[in-house]
Amino acid sequence: MGFLYQYYDRHSLSIFLKTPRHKNNKTGHDIVLSKYSTIEPLYFGNTKLFFNYDYYAVYLNGRYWINKITNVELGVSPFYERYKKKDDILINGLPDILFEYFKLQVNSNFNYNSLNYHYEFLDGIKLNLYTETIQVHQEKNASFNMARVDFVYHKRLGKKGNFSFRYQLGIATNKKSPFSPFVLDGFINLRGIGNRVS
Repeated sequence: MGFLYQYYDRHSLSIFLKTPRHKNNKTGHDIVLSKYSTIEPLYFGNTKLFFNYDYYAVYLNGRYWINKITNVELGVSPFYERYKKKDDILINGLPDILFEYFKLQVNSNFNYNSLNYHYEFLDGIKLNLYTETIQVHQEKNASFNMARVDFVYHKRLGKKGNFSFRYQLGIATNKKSPFSPFVLDGFINLRGIGNRVS
């Protein structure tokens, strides 16, 4: 159980209860309440505008362990998104633009992790297959589906060497829109952490 606070242009926080494995060693669950707020760019033709973005969500996730290194997950999250224009630039003569959406997200995850840790060195394979569908209550054209595969391979080279390879591929259906369906970036790098690159 934990609480996370983050300041990145604006204030964000999450309260979560995560149980990777129950006493039966076969199941687990996650419950997350979150508010995420940032400043995001949206594109209208050649015009780039910045918006205050707010995201409020409840996330419920169930997990089943096939064996000690493989599990599958199914999650559901009703959430609310709001984009409020931050810039003074006028679009179509409107001084203010506000987008609000109530959405339902359903996702699945397949996780395989055979990594062996030797202090700072790693050896083995990590694979994640993720699918997601998001349905928008007010506007069906804003609904979309996506799938992503993330593969990481580490190989020890002697006592002091480590070869690492990462491959990530994503695909999504999305209508022409200023909203990006997802971002493939450097937030998670070969060793698992990094700086987000939009």
